[in-house]
Order: sequence, then C-alpha cells, then structure tokens
Amino acid sequence: MINGGDDDFIETLVYLAKNEKLLERLSRNALDYVKNKISWRLISKEHLKVYERAIEKV
Repeated sequence: MINGGDDDFIETLVYLAKNEKLLERLSRNALDYVKNKISWRLISKEHLKVYERAIEKV
C-alpha cells in the first residue's frame, strides 16, 4: 500500500495519532494544497487557457 510497506504505514498512523498538533498541521496543509493547487475551479481555468490558445491558432 505505502512505499515502505504496511509496517511503516502503521507506524506512521500511530505516530500521528499520538501527535495531534502535527496531525492538525498536516491536515490544514493538505486542505490548503487542494484548495489552492488542484481545485476544480483552478483546473477548469487552466483548461480554458488551453482552449483559448488552441482557438487562437485556428
């Protein structure tokens, strides 16, 4: 499942469960990343730019 194997994955889960502040920070960072880098709004804007460039070449 994870590159390091199941034992590494379990160890990481236990570590995060015991370190609530780190878990909260990682969760916030992940949410910010999704909102700012891979949201559907941003993806659609990038697609529109590509389509506009294609239309310019027609």
